[in-house]
Amino acid sequence: MFECTHLDFFMNDNVYTGSQDGLRFRVAPEGETLRLWTWMTDICFEKAEPGEPQEFPLTEEGLSALLACLEQRHAAIKE
Repeated sequence: MFECTHLDFFMNDNVYTGSQDGLRFRVAPEGETLRLWTWMTDICFEKAEPGEPQEFPLTEEGLSALLACLEQRHAAIKE
């Protein structure tokens, strides 16, 4: 299960990165939105070219949806 920091962390314009079983991710706030990038290559975000981010509202519900999305992506690579 993915764990992420609290919503306050993002409301202060902080970026959160992590990985689990080869799935790498970056969460960054932009205005009232949380942006999620994921990639599988073993290189940093700046070199990975992860494509367009998925966006979620910068709310508790949005953060929960983002974490659920990460869980789905993780489950897909485990199949």
